[in-house]
Amino acid sequence: MSKKIVVLCLLLIIELALVFLVLPDRWTAPISQAVNRLIAPTYDYSRITHPDLQGELDRSPEVRILERVLFGIVLLLLIANTYGIVRVWRGGRPVP
Repeated sequence: MSKKIVVLCLLLIIELALVFLVLPDRWTAPISQAVNRLIAPTYDYSRITHPDLQGELDRSPEVRILERVLFGIVLLLLIANTYGIVRVWRGGRPVP
């Protein structure tokens, strides 16, 4: 029984991480900022190397294609992980 709980907790943590990857940027930015404020408030010492680096990357067609491929992979992992959670929850019985 304790192995089942440990596996279920690990799968749920993975599930939360995968769901966080699928959320839109306008949702993940405030969540990330809130978590960073709670964990360790620090000053950002990084330097901006290009004034519109993110805009340059967003306009690149290769980046857009890569983002779609990675989004598909994350969705497949999310589906597989959800299936694993259901299997562990039901005690190894097949999912109908």
